[in-house]
Amino acid sequence: MLLPEAMSRILVIGTKDQLPETIELLYALENAHVMDFPAEEEGFSIGAPLPSASENSHRLLRLRSIQKDLNINTKDSSEKIPVSTVKNDFDNIFASLEEETTKVGERKASISERISALDARKKAVEPFAQLPLNLELYRGYSNLTVLAGNVASDPEGVLRESLQDFEIFKTPESDFVVVFVRNSEAQEAQRILAQHGYSEVPIPQAEEGSPSEILKSIEPEIKQLSEELEKVNSQLEELRKKHAAFVLAAEEQFSIEVQKAETPLRFGETTHSFVLEAWMPTREVERTKKALTEKFGDNIYMELLENEKRVEENHGELREALEAGVITADSGPKPIKEETPSKLNHSKTGRLFEFYTKLISTPRYHEVDPTVFIMLFFPVFFGFMVGDVGYGAIFIVLGYLGLKKVRSKEWRAIATMLFYGGIFSIFFGLFIFGDMMGIEFASRNPAHEISNITWSALLGINIPTSINLGF
Repeated sequence: MLLPEAMSRILVIGTKDQLPETIELLYALENAHVMDFPAEEEGFSIGAPLPSASENSHRLLRLRSIQKDLNINTKDSSEKIPVSTVKNDFDNIFASLEEETTKVGERKASISERISALDARKKAVEPFAQLPLNLELYRGYSNLTVLAGNVASDPEGVLRESLQDFEIFKTPESDFVVVFVRNSEAQEAQRILAQHGYSEVPIPQAEEGSPSEILKSIEPEIKQLSEELEKVNSQLEELRKKHAAFVLAAEEQFSIEVQKAETPLRFGETTHSFVLEAWMPTREVERTKKALTEKFGDNIYMELLENEKRVEENHGELREALEAGVITADSGPKPIKEETPSKLNHSKTGRLFEFYTKLISTPRYHEVDPTVFIMLFFPVFFGFMVGDVGYGAIFIVLGYLGLKKVRSKEWRAIATMLFYGGIFSIFFGLFIFGDMMGIEFASRNPAHEISNITWSALLGINIPTSINLGF
């Protein structure tokens, strides 16, 4: 418990026709950490994915596209779908779902695009709605320049002092103006407008007629399209609720299938055989060998290459020599090998505290596993800091409910600390601090017992201090 599990390195050799079943068996045992086969190994090449990789990858891509379209996430359903249902019914169920989702999705995209276009038209026309001119009158002049835009202050007075011939139209608030001016005086008009905080507004080029009438025709259409969009969103929500469980189950299943199919990329292979190296807990070696023998008999070969020791041989001396410059990395007697994977081994209760260890870092194979110390001292210190019977009871209830109801590692870790910390909080609250909900059981100073609020006074019960409920 104070160290990660002892690990061993194994070698497995078999024929290619046994490769899919070998992968299935290793995944079922859940005890092997496959190592990447060295590409430079003479006589071997890196393995190729299984034939099912391409098909399942395509399925996974389509599933994730549907997940995005329907906005499905892992919290949408906790329903369990049998693997057999996913495999046997996927093509029929998913083809129907994909067709329906695509149809509704295209309708939603079309409506959204139309609404966006109408909003753009509305935004372009709105500034001109309070002016008396039709939109076609703002363009098409050879000798006039039309300046339209927002202003911070009314420029009309300065324009009349500086320009000989112009026409200005403005909103009642004088925050939007349109100025018609001769081309020869356009530059001076722009200068004056700039002094009044002028910000140009483009003149609609494709619109004709009264701006207010155009807005009146746009708004009902936007309202109608928005209602249609709500109906389409409701249809997508119904599809999401109906198929979320199946989509999530299928996505999980085919992710595993793709991972399995791509596992040979970590193997070495020849024309007719494959070879793999893997780490596994030492206690699992015989179980794995027995499972392979029962499955394949003498048609597959497994060899124990080494039982990894807890202290790396020569590695410390080699590092010191390298740092001192006595030897070079090329001349070292033994290379520093690949990091041995580590697997924590704890009881059911201990595993609840592994999150706090991994929150910092998973201990390396040769390092002490601090999970046991966290399990012993973290709840004790938590309880000592709280030291209250009432709060401790609340923490125990919350922690128990959390452990029963939640599934995420983060919330289960919090629930674990609340539950066990609550136990120690009650202990320290009873036998050290004598508090419940911030109120003492009995007065620590008998001379002030009448003036102090205590549980003895509130309940009318004489709690003797001789049983050490508090100091």
